[in-house]
Amino acid sequence: MDVEWRQMEQPAYVTAVVTPGASTVCEIALTVRNSNAAPRGPTMFYLFLSDSPIGAALTAVTASGAVNVKAGGFGSDILALFSKKAILAQTLGNGTYVLSITDAAKSPFKVCVQLDGVAQVVATLATASYGP
Repeated sequence: MDVEWRQMEQPAYVTAVVTPGASTVCEIALTVRNSNAAPRGPTMFYLFLSDSPIGAALTAVTASGAVNVKAGGFGSDILALFSKKAILAQTLGNGTYVLSITDAAKSPFKVCVQLDGVAQVVATLATASYGP
């Protein structure tokens, strides 16, 4: 029974809500969840932008502006792995992290996370995902 309890508490997947921000900014609110759908944090995870519908590789294009945690205490960027494309990040204690992307081209990135070695596309951006 102890093993089952630990498995239910482990991070299992990530949900995302995309919101247009200021001019050319997109904000993606991520929540790491356990197998019972409860928020799970603090959790370290890889976050990356891809062109692939299955999150198979990094995007070929680079955002024109910043790609990082939203300012003001919305999680932590631990390490920039590939500038404006990949980050080692950590959620807050409630399992949330908000990514901010500034991109004048309003690129249709696939926002991906990797938990326990498994990549997951959590959001597909479109022009309407960015602020005016």
